[in-house]
Amino acid sequence: MVEAVLDWGGRIDALVNLVGGYTGGPPLHQIEDATWNRMLELNLTSAFVLSRAVLPHLLERRSGRIIHTASRGAVEPFAGGAAYIVAKAGVVVLTRSIAAEVAGTGVTANVLLPGTIDTAANRAGAPGADYSKWVRPAALAETILFLISDAAREINGAAIPVYGS
Repeated sequence: MVEAVLDWGGRIDALVNLVGGYTGGPPLHQIEDATWNRMLELNLTSAFVLSRAVLPHLLERRSGRIIHTASRGAVEPFAGGAAYIVAKAGVVVLTRSIAAEVAGTGVTANVLLPGTIDTAANRAGAPGADYSKWVRPAALAETILFLISDAAREINGAAIPVYGS
């Protein structure tokens, strides 16, 4: 993927990782191995693989941004979501580890902590919820645009809440 992007555009300025998914429901002692592993792979391993792939290019250029998406649940756990919460908390720690490693190089790494994002899939999974309190995708996009801008060049290792109303 990185090679294809470099062939197409010549450089990478930012990695914006919006990969993720949620499976919840049972308490920890009832979570099946497959669910646990799927949440880790989908949410945490994907962040690791993407970061590992793009970092050499960003470090070589001494410029760039890594922005991962975790979850409010990573810092405010809730019942019935242990596998997801652990994976997203791992994304927070991974991002902060990257930030420590790239400090002073011109590369930054930050992580977003959105509340429930107002998407069709989330609405389908929570009929009857108060969607007006959910995070508007546009608000998340505005935060991302700020973080990839030069104005955010000194923000590194931040876990930024985007909780909605």
